[in-house]
Amino acid sequence: MILAIDIGGTFIKFGLVDDDFRISSQSKESTPTTIDDFWRILESIVSSFKNDISGIAIACPGKINSKHGFVFKGGLIPYLTSIPLGTRLSKIFQLPVKVINDADAAALAEARYGSLQDLDCGAALVLGTGVGLGLVSQGALLTPLSVTQYLRAPSPQSLGQTVLPSSWGYLSKLYLVLSLIKVLR
Repeated sequence: MILAIDIGGTFIKFGLVDDDFRISSQSKESTPTTIDDFWRILESIVSSFKNDISGIAIACPGKINSKHGFVFKGGLIPYLTSIPLGTRLSKIFQLPVKVINDADAAALAEARYGSLQDLDCGAALVLGTGVGLGLVSQGALLTPLSVTQYLRAPSPQSLGQTVLPSSWGYLSKLYLVLSLIKVLR
C-alpha cells in the first residue's frame, strides 16, 4: 500500500492506494496556515498509516524538484517555500517518498490510466484554490512542470485583473486563457 497525499490550498487529502489503484481509508484535513502546523499535520497523517504502507506519494502545488522531493515554491501556500519535503519525511519515517507537482500528477494519471490514454499528447487543467496545468506526450510528462513555467506575462496593469502570482510576475485571467489555448494547440 502507498499513502497518497494531495496538498492543496484548502485541504490536505490523503488515502491508501493498493496495487490495483483502489483507494481506501481516505480523509482530509484543512490546510494549515503555518509551516509548523503543516509539519505537525503531515507527520500525524503519515504516523497513522506507517505500519500499513511501503511508501508515500505526494502531489503538491507549485515548482517541485521531483528527483529530490524539494518544494521551491508551493503555489498559493506561502510557507511552502524552499522546503525538503520528501527528504524530511523519508528520514523521519524511513520510507521512500515521491513528491510531484499536483497538475503533473493528474496529467500523468490520466495518461496512464484515464481519459488521456492512447493519445499522442494531452493536458490536465487542475482548478482548485489555484490553477495548474500538467502536459503529457506519449504517456510521459513534459517539463517544465507547471503552468507558470509555460506562461510569461507583462505587467498586470496591461492585462487587467490579476489572478495568479508567480515567480515570473503575474498572470491575468485574459493572459491565462490565451496562453493556455496557445500551449494546447
